[in-house]
Amino acid sequence: MRVAIVTTAAFGSTAAPLRSFIRYHLAKEFAKIYLFIDDPHDWAAREVARQCQCDGLRVFERGEQLERDIMAECCDLFSRLKDIHHTEVVARQMLNASYAAVVASADGMDWLLHIDSDELFYTEEPSVKPHFQALTGNGYHQMTYANHEGVPTSIDCQDYFAAVSLFRTHPSHVPFTHEARRAMHWWVERLGRGQYFAFYDNGKSAARVVPGLRARDVHRWALPPSTGGSSPRWGSTFADLRALAAGGGPAATENGEGRGGRPVYDSSFRDGPCILHFAVCGLSWLMDKYQRLGGFHDSWLGGKLPIAPSFHLDCRDVVARGDEQQIERFYRSRVMFDESSDADGGPCSLSFQLRSGVLQRRVDHLTVLGHDSNHQGRSDDKKKGPTAATDGGAGLSYSSHERPWILGHVMQQYLSSPDEQGK
Repeated sequence: MRVAIVTTAAFGSTAAPLRSFIRYHLAKEFAKIYLFIDDPHDWAAREVARQCQCDGLRVFERGEQLERDIMAECCDLFSRLKDIHHTEVVARQMLNASYAAVVASADGMDWLLHIDSDELFYTEEPSVKPHFQALTGNGYHQMTYANHEGVPTSIDCQDYFAAVSLFRTHPSHVPFTHEARRAMHWWVERLGRGQYFAFYDNGKSAARVVPGLRARDVHRWALPPSTGGSSPRWGSTFADLRALAAGGGPAATENGEGRGGRPVYDSSFRDGPCILHFAVCGLSWLMDKYQRLGGFHDSWLGGKLPIAPSFHLDCRDVVARGDEQQIERFYRSRVMFDESSDADGGPCSLSFQLRSGVLQRRVDHLTVLGHDSNHQGRSDDKKKGPTAATDGGAGLSYSSHERPWILGHVMQQYLSSPDEQGK
């Protein structure tokens, strides 16, 4: 079983996280990392790539030659994105991933995972191979993984992979309790814009390497029809509201098998690998990201996908104003979490957040990277929060962010086997 990763990287003065990204994933026995350096003047990323040079790393640098290669191998997608790929990183990510699928096929890879360079494919198992063997054995051609969002507890760091061990739990994995609802509401009030997550919550995906594999977007793959014209089987480790049909049934299923263009929730993989997203985990990383993105429009893909008022746009605007004191206040008040604030024991406290299951502690990546994880929290930090369904409503008004949380739990109950429902 040979599994590969494709990622598009862009760094500023330091690319220390890139070294950890490469080390971690090779340690978990990914056979190849296809690294696309998005800026030809990104000397930090180029130097890390040079220092990490090995058989498991293939590096591609943005430029005319790469563009010609992508145009030759992925002409269908290139024709759709040719007018915007110079200005939109999302378009380049899609093109890079699609080209990597062609390269992966030539390299004899079995599966290809598309994640960003500020993300880890997290598993506490020593190797990813058994997991992908299980996916293959269950007939899957694509699997979408729940993402958990990094929560920094310091003002800055050089390598967020070595510094962050707290994560906001994906909404579908948050226990269905009143305590969890209070903890989630605290984050919604803090982040603003009605958001529980600062960024995306629809996961990232791996797909079997087959001829014609293309990126549908940065979260999912588009697979060609299987032999006989049937849709390839697509699973998900979380129940996603967006996979519901208009009539209320799971549109993701065709005879309950996750065909027909959308994923089916598979509870047997729920507690397996996941995506850890270390977005803006440090003041300098927030500033670097949004200085690099610049004054982007309020939409993706040339205006096809509008961006609603959000934390993402707030970051763009506060960084564009250039007031460093204001940016630091923004970071401290909306991003950074004070894990020593346990005085009142309420939703703002670490103990409450961990007990509710809204925050979780993950430390295996620190161990793999050779960093001391003892200071990253007590051993009981890793215990799961309550799972019994209780009154989720007392004392709080209904919020839009709760809809996917509530309906996700309903879906999980509905789509679970009778044995699991009885647990």
